[in-house]
Amino acid sequence: MRLGRSVRVSVLSLTAVFALGASGCTIEARVGGPVEPVNWHAGGPAGGGGSVHPVPAPAPMPNAPPPQQPPQPPAPTTNPPRRIARIPRPAPGGGTTTVAVPVARNTGLFGGPNDHAALKGLVYFVPESTMTFPDVSNMKPSALVYIDTLNIEWRDYTEGVGGTNRNEFYAIQYDGTFTAKGGKYTFFLESSDGSKLYIDDKLVVDNDGRHTPKRVGAETTLTPGQHTIRVDFFKAYRWVVALKLTVAPEGQPERVWTNSI
Repeated sequence: MRLGRSVRVSVLSLTAVFALGASGCTIEARVGGPVEPVNWHAGGPAGGGGSVHPVPAPAPMPNAPPPQQPPQPPAPTTNPPRRIARIPRPAPGGGTTTVAVPVARNTGLFGGPNDHAALKGLVYFVPESTMTFPDVSNMKPSALVYIDTLNIEWRDYTEGVGGTNRNEFYAIQYDGTFTAKGGKYTFFLESSDGSKLYIDDKLVVDNDGRHTPKRVGAETTLTPGQHTIRVDFFKAYRWVVALKLTVAPEGQPERVWTNSI
């Protein structure tokens, strides 16, 4: 039996022609005119095989914007490791041990960015009952700060101490070395609360105790060359904080202490 049928459907300029016959099926599509037909002969290899002729992809529109790239997730950020210093301390049974102390830079009042500064300061938290600079030899430091000069004028206490969130009841012990041309020097130590100045392990200025900003001076004679220096300072209860070390060589005006006088 031979069956043939053709169907034509037109929508606007679209024409589709279907032809069915014993030999196969032909589908022809036209959009606005003739295009290359797609032929499929039924039966597969036994029926003579099949062939597919795809329609070429349309050319891109002129001046078309480039395809948008999907947003990329931000690169993960990593915090630099916190620097830790190991400080020798007396051991309970004698000898020495080391404790790990965070190094603070560019924070608070009492430290700076240079770890080769003239003074190195160990920060301690002290009890509220503290009335004078305490014995810190057996206390564990809470931070390590570095500074070149002590020139902190009167200011609000809430700025706190570098490297910590503490703004009351803390102590700092600074130590370092300096060189002197030799002769008589007058040192002035101004602080709130207490402070003390040692040169070559000798107490030169005593401004200890709880008090509002107070300035104390004393004279000493130094030989030419290098000397050790230590400044003990503690802050008790509110409202202002200050710590300033100045020096006046004989016959010269007073100036902020540096490691060369």
